[in-house]
Amino acid sequence: MTAPRRQPGRQTQARIVRAALTLYNRLGEPNVSPNKVAADLGISPGNLYYHFASKNRLTETLFAAHEQQMLTLLQTAPEVRDVEAAWFVLHRMAELMWHARFVYRSQNDLIGRSRWLEQHVTALIEAHGQAMLTMLEALHASEVLRLWASAKPRLAQAMVVVQTYGLSYAYARAPRQALEPEAENQAVCHAAAQVLALLQPYATAPNRTHLEQLLQRYDTLAT
Repeated sequence: MTAPRRQPGRQTQARIVRAALTLYNRLGEPNVSPNKVAADLGISPGNLYYHFASKNRLTETLFAAHEQQMLTLLQTAPEVRDVEAAWFVLHRMAELMWHARFVYRSQNDLIGRSRWLEQHVTALIEAHGQAMLTMLEALHASEVLRLWASAKPRLAQAMVVVQTYGLSYAYARAPRQALEPEAENQAVCHAAAQVLALLQPYATAPNRTHLEQLLQRYDTLAT
């Protein structure tokens, strides 16, 4: 029994999504037109608009894929009860953000693109913050961190700010290199390390030592 063939229309749609993501990530979403995506693929603009009636629809499709991956990861926050689990989640989050870095380079622009994007971008930020707070509470309950009640929401917010705007900061410092594909390893390591460093002052021994070892490893990998 032969496997069913993929429909040509679906293949074209998937190619458009991949090409748009690559261009958005390298050039920034505001700087990429549908005609640019079509030219990159060697298809007509009309063919692209057949699959995506507007640039907003294409951007929403790309954001929705990233949003689903992020929400799936954020749902694991209650299970983070040791340093290794925290490291895994924060590193994986840095990877997801890198692979959709156009979101974090131009987040304010996206909010103004459409009402759908405004609602989903802000909802993801809210879910992100709640997940970081849940993670901190789980780490406190398992005595990995020692946090007083008022510190938890402040630290959770600081983590989101560092994660959300870290790529924008990196781009501002090195606009010709920071978001290029070859910068991935350094960018992911740096992003994860910056958030882990926020936890270190609150860590109990020997968890503080464990965090320091992870940070030193990141320093080595990022060079």
